[in-house]
Amino acid sequence: HVLYGALLAVQLVWLAMAVAGRLGLPVPAAGIAYYYFLVTWATLAGLWRYMRVGVPVTWEHAEGTRAA
Repeated sequence: HVLYGALLAVQLVWLAMAVAGRLGLPVPAAGIAYYYFLVTWATLAGLWRYMRVGVPVTWEHAEGTRAA
């Protein structure tokens, strides 16, 4: 279908812009595409970790803080 081909083309252009942003090439909006890619990747990585490990039961003290 033509719609699927057009959506695939848009996604490939977006990914190419994200690569250009990663490489620091002077392409307009490439930095924004790379940022969006990183945010999306981090969200998926967090979801994957949550599904594998779950939520920690206890809080961990931050290094350098006073223990009670």
